[in-house]
Amino acid sequence: MSFYDEMQGVATELLDEFNQGTLRYIHPGEPTGPAYDPQPGLPTAYDVDGVVRGVSQQYVDGSYVLATDQQATISVFGREPTAEGVLEVDGNDRQIVRVDRLPGAGTVVAYRLIIRS
Repeated sequence: MSFYDEMQGVATELLDEFNQGTLRYIHPGEPTGPAYDPQPGLPTAYDVDGVVRGVSQQYVDGSYVLATDQQATISVFGREPTAEGVLEVDGNDRQIVRVDRLPGAGTVVAYRLIIRS
């Protein structure tokens, strides 16, 4: 077991302990049907542990990430989150603006999501 495998376990335990409310990542389903008339597939929901707070000033650029956005740090789960997905926070859908793997390379310990109401 590598160092980052152990850190993934530690991060998951901490995020579970300090979990805030109900967080659920909803991944959109794969489109079905013919190319000229695609239909949305069934979404898949994953309950995740994590914390949500105001976005750090270092990520605010005024056009892509706004000062009113929020930052969620979530545990590793069965799939890698994408900007096409939605993070449900206490029953309210939040658009995912940005997804960062922590750390940026190697074994993922946690994900940082920038979300918008």
